[in-house]
Amino acid sequence: MTFFKYKSADNIDFFERDVKNLYENTIWFSNLESLNDPFEGKLRLGKFDDDDRGIGAILKKSNSSLVDSMENYLKGLGVLSLTEDNRNLVLWSHYADNHRGYCIEYGLNKDEIKGTDLESLKIELKKVEYSDSPFLLQGFRDIDFLLKVKHTDWEYEREHRFISNKAGLHRIPENSIKSIYLGANCSSFVEERLLCLCKEIGIELYRCSFKSHSYNLEFTKVNIPS
Repeated sequence: MTFFKYKSADNIDFFERDVKNLYENTIWFSNLESLNDPFEGKLRLGKFDDDDRGIGAILKKSNSSLVDSMENYLKGLGVLSLTEDNRNLVLWSHYADNHRGYCIEYGLNKDEIKGTDLESLKIELKKVEYSDSPFLLQGFRDIDFLLKVKHTDWEYEREHRFISNKAGLHRIPENSIKSIYLGANCSSFVEERLLCLCKEIGIELYRCSFKSHSYNLEFTKVNIPS
């Protein structure tokens, strides 16, 4: 399945770091605390049962030791957030520095990660579900479901995420990077740097532009000299 990752190029050091990761087939999994949704990974317990045997009551009586275990588990996880949409104007603005950045196309699915670092780290792919009501945790086994539910305000992102048992750099299979899309306001420096990258690793490069008679983006394939 094809997914996309929007990237900013406003900081030259961070940009060169990200280009290095592309050359080396590595990708960064963030911890929950660094994600931009303030409710990410927050524990919300289910309603107490009338007979006082609900999960909330059990945790209360156990001095929150299970809560501590859940929170520590969540703090150790890594998340790679991707989207199925590379034409979203808001995503280009929020995550690609007002169209001055770029967007990476990845081909990642369960078959492709077999036998790789991703599989050994017990990485799972989850399609995010959106709801107006928070998910109420009823037990430890529900904690993975907690990581795929977000408020409907985020629905426009059409997010899919890989969940790892640790944050940091992970190696992805070779040939996972399929193409790169340059933002409509991308600088000549960023374009030249990514053009060299695409030439060296053998992937396609597209230039994005704003259509003149609609609120749509148009992609034009860049001719990469041999």
